[in-house]
Amino acid sequence: MRQRPSAAALAPSQCKVQPQRDDLPAIGRSGIYEVDPNSSEFQRILNEHWYYSIELKPGVFTRGYEFPNVMCTRELLARLVPSGLDVCDIGTMEGLIPVLLKRRGARSVVALDGIDLTERVQLVRVCTGQNFDYIPNVPLGRVTQVLSERARPTWWGTKLRRGFDVVVLSGVLYHVFSPFHAIGLARTLLRQRGLLILETAASDQDVYAQNWVFQGDRWIYPNGTNTWFPTLRLLDHFLRFMKLKTVDCVHKRDHADIVRVAVAAVATANPLPLKAESEWFIKSTMNLDYNDVVDTAWAEGDAIEIPYPSSNCVNHEELSTAVDLHRTVEGVPWPCR
Repeated sequence: MRQRPSAAALAPSQCKVQPQRDDLPAIGRSGIYEVDPNSSEFQRILNEHWYYSIELKPGVFTRGYEFPNVMCTRELLARLVPSGLDVCDIGTMEGLIPVLLKRRGARSVVALDGIDLTERVQLVRVCTGQNFDYIPNVPLGRVTQVLSERARPTWWGTKLRRGFDVVVLSGVLYHVFSPFHAIGLARTLLRQRGLLILETAASDQDVYAQNWVFQGDRWIYPNGTNTWFPTLRLLDHFLRFMKLKTVDCVHKRDHADIVRVAVAAVATANPLPLKAESEWFIKSTMNLDYNDVVDTAWAEGDAIEIPYPSSNCVNHEELSTAVDLHRTVEGVPWPCR
């Protein structure tokens, strides 16, 4: 997706990556390359195949995609005021979302990914003038370990708090082998009353089910990295089971029975069962694995209140403040175009 910030934010003088020096701020540190907009090194990186199309300087865009579903994520982020908040972006690719959040005043952003795009991310940080922490090569199963190590006291006594006010999990869930664990990880990283922004491909079938990408005679998504597609009803169930209350939802039709859906969900102290689920819903949290998957003791800090405006969604009848994902997608016009 093309991002079009002001020309002042992308002045050519900013598009330089300096060699490693201890007296430079983090945004100038890479130790990998030194480049200016007219150099062959800049052109080499620019001409690589990028995931996102990002404007590095006026009129100069990376060769990436303009994903329509990113509009769903951006729509929810636009309703959030990130000023002063600590954010974690899981599956950041080249750092598009961290740049958007830092521009709007986020106090800190930690960007994680399972692959290493350090050269591109460094170029994006310097050209946009937005600094954020980038940690590559982190599989989901090691995220809390890596972040715990990052938060340990340094030799001069500085200690970072574990946990975040906002976690972004956009375009990730249908690529992982265990969507359940990925949602649990997002809840683990959130401080009490923090906000999850989750975007994924899901099925709008009116059942509680999770569909594998291959259906015997067809592929739901023709891509080798795709895995599970939960129905909206099951995704709704998963979120409430893992102490997340959905407060907003935007969506767009993809193809067949697949929709792209983005949700904003608040981290709650307890699971949120519907009446029909009440017999076994809470008892299921006594499973020996539950507290490992949903480790609400991991994040440090007091509960936070993040203002978030109400939107045009359909709520559950017995949970009047929680959005019903299936009924909202079926009954509310698609806001993401």
